[in-house]
Amino acid sequence: MTILPRREGYAPDRAGAIALLVSRLASPEDIVIGTEITGSPLPGGQFIAVTEPGGLHRWRRDGTRYRIACQREIRRHRPDLVEVHNRPALARALRGCGVPVHLILHNDPQDMHGARRPRQRQELMQHVRVFTVSFWLRRRFLEDLDDGPHACPVGRYAK
Repeated sequence: MTILPRREGYAPDRAGAIALLVSRLASPEDIVIGTEITGSPLPGGQFIAVTEPGGLHRWRRDGTRYRIACQREIRRHRPDLVEVHNRPALARALRGCGVPVHLILHNDPQDMHGARRPRQRQELMQHVRVFTVSFWLRRRFLEDLDDGPHACPVGRYAK
């Protein structure tokens, strides 16, 4: 199961770089989670549009309702793996669903909620497996981290 950032569209007229990558790499049986779209979704995977509980289409700024909707889909589909793109705080929150979580970073993690401080990134690596789309991002993620015996490697994303 792949979870897109909540503002990332999964339709031809709204797709960003993450959605285009996911569309290209998703197999027909993969589930792609995102927010509601108009028109047809991109090819690649089975797109499921999550909506805010109660049917309202205004998501809370902090992402709480999106996280709850994603947790609901994880419980419903019981995937073998959850792949979260560009949302460290969401990846960490979803680790409690009993499914392995991978975080794929496309942008500077030091600018992201849940990964700005070295301690946050260190703790994140203890809960999820982190991948980056470039070596520069890998260096940014590992910058100022403890490289002691409990440090986990950060892989380069390759599907």
